[in-house]
Amino acid sequence: MHVYRFIVFLSLLVSSYSTAGDQAIIHIDNNVDYLVPEGSPVKLASIGQYHLVSFEGQFILTGTYHYGYLNADAPENEATYNNLELYFLPAQKIANQLPHWKQRGKVHEMWFSNPDEFINTVIPEKIVEQLKRKEKLSVTGKVSILVNNYRVSIECDYPAYSVHFVSVYKPSNFHVGNATIQQYGC
Repeated sequence: MHVYRFIVFLSLLVSSYSTAGDQAIIHIDNNVDYLVPEGSPVKLASIGQYHLVSFEGQFILTGTYHYGYLNADAPENEATYNNLELYFLPAQKIANQLPHWKQRGKVHEMWFSNPDEFINTVIPEKIVEQLKRKEKLSVTGKVSILVNNYRVSIECDYPAYSVHFVSVYKPSNFHVGNATIQQYGC
């Protein structure tokens, strides 16, 4: 039985993974194709439910992180009250190399599957404590990090990209501010 499942998985994988010029296209269903650019640092690992595609391979991710409150003045009963949010904007060079939802364009923001590890490693503890006490509302910084387990999915008709933080490659330069961060997605 397990051999049969493996053969079915391989046949689905091969039939849904085609090349177009210098790029590979992973066809999921109507209006959902993931484009894998030539020279991408990751390779297809699996196709899951709900348009989830996982990739394997480690790579250096360079870009800008934003960590802070979405809304400092939200009432206590609102969903964004007291929520610190973390997201990452990849540099254009690496964004051009990452698989993405073909119908929506290249990667422009990412999330971490292990945000606490990123925060505890990249952002100084003193700054995190200031944020938790709301003495500061946000911190933004540029950093190069080693990541793996790149994943692409669709949530609320919006592309979602995530990685697993492994370690710092080049330390962060950061700015702490009193402004909230912009919320992305739906």
